[in-house]
Amino acid sequence: MTNPGEKRERHAVTIDPRYFATLSETANPWYEDEQDIEEGLAWGRRKARLLRWVRLHVGRRLTARERQCLELHVFEGIAVAEIAARTGTNISSVHRAIRRSVRKLRESARTARFHEPPYAAPGTTPRRGQDKPPIGRIRNGAGEGT
Repeated sequence: MTNPGEKRERHAVTIDPRYFATLSETANPWYEDEQDIEEGLAWGRRKARLLRWVRLHVGRRLTARERQCLELHVFEGIAVAEIAARTGTNISSVHRAIRRSVRKLRESARTARFHEPPYAAPGTTPRRGQDKPPIGRIRNGAGEGT
């Protein structure tokens, strides 16, 4: 057992280069056929469409303060406490602004006319209870926030 802060010795595994010559191209874990590539590109296009939609509705539906808090938290990954320190507001005010902005975006998504939810992977249907965009996964002590 190592002590905290103590470096462990690294172990190297040597593999004979001839082993790689025996592998087929399709056995490679990174192998993608044309269908996989097309599905990945289609998902990338859907993701880009979703991001454009979110940016558009963030600009239309949210106040400047809600927009600032949401962008710092979701797009830049900054913690709520750090956002509060940067903006000179209470942590609870920042948290409420983020929750309010997510709620407004959910309402916009529900009223939008999409053939599929904009956040679903192509060809999938969200299961019951999973019909919310992933940006809305803010939890408080009592359960999921709205």
